[in-house]
Amino acid sequence: METERTTGPSFSWTSVFALNSYWVGLSFMWTSLHVILLPAVLLRFVSNEIKNTALGMLTFAGLIIAMIVQPLSGAVSDRWRSRWGRRRPLIILGTTLDLLFLAAMALSNDLMLLAIGYFGLQFTSNIAHGPAQGLMHDRVPSVRMGVASGVKSYLDMAGLVIASLWVGRMLAPDGSNAAQVVILVACILVAGGLITVLGVREVSSRVDLAQGASPPSLRDAFRTDWRAHEDYWRLIALVSLLGLRRVPERSPAPAHGRQQTL
Repeated sequence: METERTTGPSFSWTSVFALNSYWVGLSFMWTSLHVILLPAVLLRFVSNEIKNTALGMLTFAGLIIAMIVQPLSGAVSDRWRSRWGRRRPLIILGTTLDLLFLAAMALSNDLMLLAIGYFGLQFTSNIAHGPAQGLMHDRVPSVRMGVASGVKSYLDMAGLVIASLWVGRMLAPDGSNAAQVVILVACILVAGGLITVLGVREVSSRVDLAQGASPPSLRDAFRTDWRAHEDYWRLIALVSLLGLRRVPERSPAPAHGRQQTL
């Protein structure tokens, strides 16, 4: 809300780093799980022939959960009344629940428990993810939003690179030390979350809402003003077209055993 943005602390690199530190933990966690950990652990429960199918079904269902939970959580945080602000309580709640489902994944001894842990993690992580998205809008002046977004992207990539190098070297080929990797993931996630929660100061949302401000409804979480963001949709269309042009054209392979003549 505008009240919170105008009364918040002035822009500084320290505050921007604290604001975006949580994204390092999130990026580290999801890169470790999707790229390295899940493909290895799945081989304990399914054959190599259907490993990619199982991984695709897990991640697809997880993305559906994220698509629903994240905007709802962000909208709930808009209306959250707390002396500690609107965003941080839900970030703490989501991150705390993350640890439970990470433990379930680490201790899973069958595919069902692994799926429950993964789907639960998608749900709880996005409880924190939505409010974390709004935290930047609350605390950064609009004229410095581009700089803050750039720092966020940089830290996102840093989490991805660190996870790829660290977890890729740490995890055994058969996934036998998956529990150790999950503990590392949990530590990085909690460290990033603590820096954000302790380093960012929010005003009491009880006072903010009591002054007559009317937060958006939950229905607004899924409402899109297409005309207000025409340039954005043009960019998405352009990127999509460029992506399609990169798909190689493949000529049909000759029939098995058929001889080709010049």
